[in-house]
Amino acid sequence: MLSEPAILASLAAAWAATLGLAAVAIARPWAERNEALFAAFASGLLVTTAVTHLIPEYVNAAPNGSFYVLGGFLALYALGALAAGGDGVSPRTGLTAAILPALAIGFHSFIDGIVYTVAFANSMFTGALAAAGLIVHEFSEGVILLTLLLRTGVRRMTAYALAFIGAALTTPAGAILSTLAFEGLDPHSLASPHLIAAGALLYVGATHLANHGGPRPPRATLAAFFGGALVAAAFVMLSQH
Repeated sequence: MLSEPAILASLAAAWAATLGLAAVAIARPWAERNEALFAAFASGLLVTTAVTHLIPEYVNAAPNGSFYVLGGFLALYALGALAAGGDGVSPRTGLTAAILPALAIGFHSFIDGIVYTVAFANSMFTGALAAAGLIVHEFSEGVILLTLLLRTGVRRMTAYALAFIGAALTTPAGAILSTLAFEGLDPHSLASPHLIAAGALLYVGATHLANHGGPRPPRATLAAFFGGALVAAAFVMLSQH
């Protein structure tokens, strides 16, 4: 039987990502001007979630748990490297460059859906806290992914379609498939997916998002980053009580 709270939370996350797409569609200059701040906030949120919650809770629950973290990090690093140009820095243009960011963020959002399922399997309180923290950064994901896709030079409708699939639809897909696959299992038997997700979040937060966007006011960027970190830390501390 599907976990209704997890499915509802994943749909709320998809809606938040869609709002991010709408923000770019309606007020693209505003969205692009604040894109770096959204990225900094999401960076602090994801890094803190991985370091203070996912890794400490699950690293000893799986044999060689730290290697799962490394595997998740390297998998996202590989996707990021493929999205770069021949010099590893200059972005490619065209459909190939558009699909790769969608795959990277889509994988991350799919893992988010799995996290919803496992969190609500622990308790309603833990699930609600996890959902609140993850939904916050889905808006940022929608803005960031669509902006990246539009810069690749693909057609506008193609960019919107890929962004909607990568940032929005993948989260409910992860929640639905994981509730079917993990039904009846102890949440701590799912340690390896959590640790892979932690490594992926570390890459996205500490590498991709931390350096995303153009020139930005240092104080505003720091405030956004630490704001995201504080939000995540608060949710983690509350969940422990």
